[in-house]
Amino acid sequence: MSRFLAPTLLILLCGCAKEPAEQSTASEPALSRQYRRGSVTVILSVSETNITSSGKIQLMLDVQTPPRIDVVFPEAGTFSEAFSISGSYSEPQQKLSNGKTLHRQVWTLVPERPGEVVFQPLEVLAGNQTIQTAPLSIQVRSILPLGLDTFEIKDIAAPAALLPEQKRKQRIGWVVLGLAIATTGISILIRRSRKSKCIVIIPPHEAAVQALEDLPTEPIARIHELNRILREYIENRFNLPLIGKTTAEILPILGGTEFRGLTPRLKEFLEGGEVVRFSNRVPDGFTEEAERFVREFVGSTKEEPCD
Repeated sequence: MSRFLAPTLLILLCGCAKEPAEQSTASEPALSRQYRRGSVTVILSVSETNITSSGKIQLMLDVQTPPRIDVVFPEAGTFSEAFSISGSYSEPQQKLSNGKTLHRQVWTLVPERPGEVVFQPLEVLAGNQTIQTAPLSIQVRSILPLGLDTFEIKDIAAPAALLPEQKRKQRIGWVVLGLAIATTGISILIRRSRKSKCIVIIPPHEAAVQALEDLPTEPIARIHELNRILREYIENRFNLPLIGKTTAEILPILGGTEFRGLTPRLKEFLEGGEVVRFSNRVPDGFTEEAERFVREFVGSTKEEPCD
């Protein structure tokens, strides 16, 4: 009987042994920053702040709002040109224990080149609140060995010598190529010599008026084009750098500049365009009012001809 008892005890012991606890695969972010405005809280997190050029990072935005508040996350292209987006997703909204609603957006970013990369401030629109984060620095290390600036191709063996017939064909090929290059160069010089060298400079207000005659019909695209036309006109007319900047960056540039009493309406137009860009919705009557304002602004501030 003892020979049956030992296997039975072994089976019982194995059956009663506890299963190993499952290890959590979640990891804490390398950096997390919190921003609060009113009843809205924004948490910016990144999985890594120091990666190799073959690595990737996850950037996450958590927005805690009161119930029934719409949240608009920043567009993908506003992060950094040194990173590209390989994937993104939005998690379903969650109700927190404090009664607020959690909105979460996650992006997976891969670096384009090594070096220190600074992410520009990101803007989150929650209801009528706009929260802007601080710049974020990410260090990308090259996977190439230190001191290796260029790649050199080294021959495994010395190149084989050409046969006499091959040398003759090679000389003929070089002659034909030289004649073709010379003929092309002469043709280009002749065409350039016949072209008029007069350059016509179009005044900024005329360029803006021409562009306003070719606006797209789709409302959101029309607002974006009006925004571009006005910024380009102000930059060329008053030498103020506005192209490629956010509204938050433009307002300090405008400062105390007075455009014949139109500065307050200009700021309202820029801020309204920013809301359209984030919400992807155009309020009723906004498109027509925006076009009237741009035409009025250009007509009122254009450069007057000298007597």
